[in-house]
Amino acid sequence: MRRIIPPNTTVFLSDFSRPFQREICSRYRAQNPLLEMSDIELRELLDNVDLGSAFGLDD
Repeated sequence: MRRIIPPNTTVFLSDFSRPFQREICSRYRAQNPLLEMSDIELRELLDNVDLGSAFGLDD
C-alpha cells in the first residue's frame, strides 16, 4: 500500500478537503454499521483523533 501520510506526522480530519472528509467518514461508517452518530458528531469525533496512527496510515 502506498504511504499516504509521512511517518510521525499528526493528521486530523480538518486537515483534509471537505470531499475527502466525507469520504473518510463514509468509509468509517461502512466499517462500523452500528454507529449511531450524526455526520456532524462523527466529523467532530474523527477530528480529535490522529488519523495517521489510528488508521495505520503513517506506518
